[in-house]
Amino acid sequence: MRSVFIFLVMVVSSFSWAGPEDHFQSQVCYNLPYDQSKLASENIPQELCLEYVSIDLKSNQVSVYSYFHGDLYSKLNTNYLVRNTEDTYKFQLEGPIKESTNGACGESLLVTLKIDGTSDFNGENDPTDLKFEVTEQYFNDYCHSHPEIKVYQYIHFR
Repeated sequence: MRSVFIFLVMVVSSFSWAGPEDHFQSQVCYNLPYDQSKLASENIPQELCLEYVSIDLKSNQVSVYSYFHGDLYSKLNTNYLVRNTEDTYKFQLEGPIKESTNGACGESLLVTLKIDGTSDFNGENDPTDLKFEVTEQYFNDYCHSHPEIKVYQYIHFR
């Protein structure tokens, strides 16, 4: 009986489950260029990583999956998914990363993420060929001032 139990433990432990180390290898990451990273506030992510972009051509929906940054991409909305040429589609996703307002007319901060990309006619895409842009809008007085806007462009890293 003991040998059967040991055998079962060894067989079951040989099964592999996807842990964080498995997801790390499949991440595609984009970083802020060095000159922009020096100027960026703490509200701007230094690195944006994802595993894949899922495109459903029937429902015109695009979604992003990342094991490590899942919450970051959960609020993205599809701005458009349109046919670019006979063989390709263009898409754009946009959504908030951070939103905060102090009082009715106080300080306000809005940080948004925008992702642009293309796919083939089957919805397949290359996650290394995306364009990431983060926009930071800061209002000193939301009711009476114009926003201070900073735009950050990311570059493919790994």
